Amino acid sequence: MNGSRGELEPLLLEAVLSEAMEQIRAMTAIVGRTVLILLLLAVVPARAARDGPNINIEIVNYFLVPDAYFILGMDYDPSGDRIFFCDNITNKVFVCRAADGHILETIDVTFREDPSIFGVCYDPTTGYMYVNDWGLEEFYRFDGAAWTPLDDPAGKESRGFDLGPGAEYFYETDYDRGFYKFAPGGETHYFEVSGFQSRTSGMTYFPYFGAEGVAIDTYEQTYINFFEIVGTDAVLIGTAEIPVYPIYYSLGLTYAQGRGTFFWSCWDENNVFWIYEFDIDFEFESVKPTSLGRLKASYR
Repeated sequence: MNGSRGELEPLLLEAVLSEAMEQIRAMTAIVGRTVLILLLLAVVPARAARDGPNINIEIVNYFLVPDAYFILGMDYDPSGDRIFFCDNITNKVFVCRAADGHILETIDVTFREDPSIFGVCYDPTTGYMYVNDWGLEEFYRFDGAAWTPLDDPAGKESRGFDLGPGAEYFYETDYDRGFYKFAPGGETHYFEVSGFQSRTSGMTYFPYFGAEGVAIDTYEQTYINFFEIVGTDAVLIGTAEIPVYPIYYSLGLTYAQGRGTFFWSCWDENNVFWIYEFDIDFEFESVKPTSLGRLKASYR
């Protein structure tokens, strides 16, 4: 049979469906109408509900930080256009230029011997830095001189870590497919999230059209999961795949206020740790109020 691929595909599909229907008719002659209904349902493709926007990711930059061994939890400082990240091999927090990963400073983590650090967040209004440790029940505040312990609701399950607007509360993943929103010594709420195919890793707050949004990645997938916080519920906005593969682990994640982008770290199959910067486009069926800074929103 001659013809182009475009001409052949409809003919092949018709032949496959015709053969499938012949098989259905033969089986229903034996076992009756119920089997016919079930088989027809299997042949017709299902359509997923589309309550939220399509989310498109575009890589805009990427780089290595040669002196770092692990690039785990991250945070972005808009006051200095800097990225903070934890390296639990060197037991340091690296402070890098967001444009290219050039190291500006390293901070030794000394609140215990051989810490298991993962998440970091920085408050530019006070200069305080916060680091969690998956081997302890506390996280620590660093004021430039001393480390002060604070109660951590995630305890030894703590991973991704971020400050909310105004530094009034924290967000933190707990490695067990959920996350916390809490104020030290104050109110704590746990959001149990279903549907993750792997354990949670990094997380970040981001402003979602005037509402409260969080994004979470998971260790063994390159998908970012976006949620809107509505009262005591985390409502899934949608998921989007970062077009980077193959990788071993997806790790840190942070929203860069002012740049309007996200930074994400991963461990690739060559045992190299990378930082990627990506842009987001939320594509809606109908108009949604926009107050998302430089993040893009388009309408179908």
